[in-house]
Amino acid sequence: MLRASIDIGSNSVLLLIGDVTEDGIEEISDTSIITGLGRNLDSSGKFTKQAMVDTIEAFKEFKSILNKYDISSSEVL
Repeated sequence: MLRASIDIGSNSVLLLIGDVTEDGIEEISDTSIITGLGRNLDSSGKFTKQAMVDTIEAFKEFKSILNKYDISSSEVL
């Protein structure tokens, strides 16, 4: 059974897809995109517009990858 998770970090977002079996998890896809979401967050207290745009674009790419594996975005952790 394929499962996916997204990790949103201060510098990058990650998509991991694995095949879960009785024997464990086999990595199927591991995608990392640098978005700089936390860039200047400490000094300004706000996300930059470009970082938000970059993160949204990463999510769009992740959606394409999820579609390739027939995984619904509503099932992603």
